[in-house]
Amino acid sequence: MQDGQLLPFAGWGLAGLPVVGTFLQASFALAGVEARTLPVVGGVVDAFISLQVFREAAIQFKASTAVVLVLFVLIAAAWVGQGLAMGLLRNRDVTFACAGLVSVLFLVLFFGVYSSLFGSGVGVAQLGLFFAVPFVASAGALGGAWLRDWEVDLESAAATDLSEAADLVARKREAFESASRRQVGEDTLEGVTGLAPDAVAAARDAAERERESYDELESEIETVRSSVADASEGRRRAAELLESAKRRDPEAAVDRIQSDLADGVRAAVERGDVDLTVRSRYGRTYEVVNLPSTFREVRLPPSNEPTHVAEVDRTIGRLCDRDDVDLATVADALDEIRVHRDRIERHVADTEEAFHDAHEAAETDVERARDELERLEGAVRERVEAKLVEGHDPDVDSVHSVEAGLREAREALHDCRFDEAERLVDEARETADGLLTTVQFFGSLAGALDHGQDRVSLPREVDPELARDLAPAFESEYGVDYHVEDGHISVDTRGEPVTAEPTTDRSARRSTTTSSHGSSGRDEYVNPEEYVDEVLLLFDELSAVAEAGSDTVHLETGDLPEYAVQSESLAAIERFCNRQSDLVETVDVPAGAPPGIVDVRFTDRHDAPAALDSLYDRFKEQYV
Repeated sequence: MQDGQLLPFAGWGLAGLPVVGTFLQASFALAGVEARTLPVVGGVVDAFISLQVFREAAIQFKASTAVVLVLFVLIAAAWVGQGLAMGLLRNRDVTFACAGLVSVLFLVLFFGVYSSLFGSGVGVAQLGLFFAVPFVASAGALGGAWLRDWEVDLESAAATDLSEAADLVARKREAFESASRRQVGEDTLEGVTGLAPDAVAAARDAAERERESYDELESEIETVRSSVADASEGRRRAAELLESAKRRDPEAAVDRIQSDLADGVRAAVERGDVDLTVRSRYGRTYEVVNLPSTFREVRLPPSNEPTHVAEVDRTIGRLCDRDDVDLATVADALDEIRVHRDRIERHVADTEEAFHDAHEAAETDVERARDELERLEGAVRERVEAKLVEGHDPDVDSVHSVEAGLREAREALHDCRFDEAERLVDEARETADGLLTTVQFFGSLAGALDHGQDRVSLPREVDPELARDLAPAFESEYGVDYHVEDGHISVDTRGEPVTAEPTTDRSARRSTTTSSHGSSGRDEYVNPEEYVDEVLLLFDELSAVAEAGSDTVHLETGDLPEYAVQSESLAAIERFCNRQSDLVETVDVPAGAPPGIVDVRFTDRHDAPAALDSLYDRFKEQYV
């Protein structure tokens, strides 16, 4: 041991001389042993009591109470503790604590026990020598603690604590990540995000905060290692970091995250967010309980027993209410619910798409029917609006009845009565189609009367009784005599009869057209708006072969582009022309693929080129 290291222990040993002496005195007194009768010890005692001051001191010591004697024993124990802390433990704080206890308590007790010596007649020199003893002991104890070179020990202790803290942080970080993956892993979080997004976000934030706390500890450990120069400060901060690392509880942190997430999922279940609701484009939900059995039940983990779609929320709730809630199982169950919902959505998607096409076509025809009313005026408009829009006559199809039919069709759709829904929407579409034709016809009739035409054929979609019911309105508005007979409407200017050229019977012509329709296989609904380019091309081709002064036009389709003569585009031009009864008497289109002939016959007051120009303009006005 070097001199610099020996000196502190010399001071500690010097302090120990009186401390051990008083300890022995106290021990013998407590044990009731006479020290002078003991070998060796007796000789030492005789040597000391040969001096008056020590003899008087021995008398005073024997008169002390047992408590005082015990305190002297404790002082000796503190002195021994200081030695161990300085030498073996190398603990600076314990060393100074023991040294302070030895010095202060020894001084107090020494003067408390021996103060009466000042009046005992002992010489001043002996008293001075005797009462210097506690000061020497205190100086030795404190001096030994002070002179001890603690720098090396503090640095070594700090390095040990920092190393232990770093290792502890690494192990606890790994324990946190492992428990997190097991209890609230990414698959689990993704599985419950759709149900409880806020709770999942909070769980992610909590996990990130826990990781940041480990990052901060690691950063502080490196800072203390590299930048703290003062050994005492480094030792203190190293001990604090080690204690902080010990306080980290990764399993408890994961348990809190899992518990909070489970609470969020449970709250979502209680709000009714877990269901197999499938919503249509009309903003309504399907009654999935009315679907076939394969869609009414879903197998949910962990039991994989069939669960009715109306019970899925209760099943998820029971999983969340368990004391040992397993969010991974909850996530798997929610995933099964999503998969089953997708199956239901695919099942209803095709039906809904076909339904929507017909529904949209009916709505479009209704809107166009309202627009066509603008072509009517006065009493005629009021009467047509009352009959065909407002539905005042329950026996006559109207906008009101179409809208009611569409509502009923939507009800059936959302009740999952798909066959009935398809039937109802098709009926509404056909009604709307006929309604539009009827309104367009009366608009055309008004235009024909304005241009002096006296005879117009009734389309098959127009009820002759409705046409007769409108007679008073037309007669009052246009000042004519109005007659419905033999499938056409004829008018006479009052006071000046007008004779119309005979025309082919409308019913016979319509029979021909109907026969043509049946053979072409185009009973399905076709919306002209979807074939604008094809129809306009057909009108251009018809105009190219039309002859002035002729009331008919024939177009061979064999040389036309294939896309323009598909059955849908031919059906679209046929449907449109049939509605223009003031211009067109009949239209026939080929039933099959090209080649074939498109044959259009116009009314007797229009030749082919003029009528085709009007048809072209009307089509563009309505659909372009």
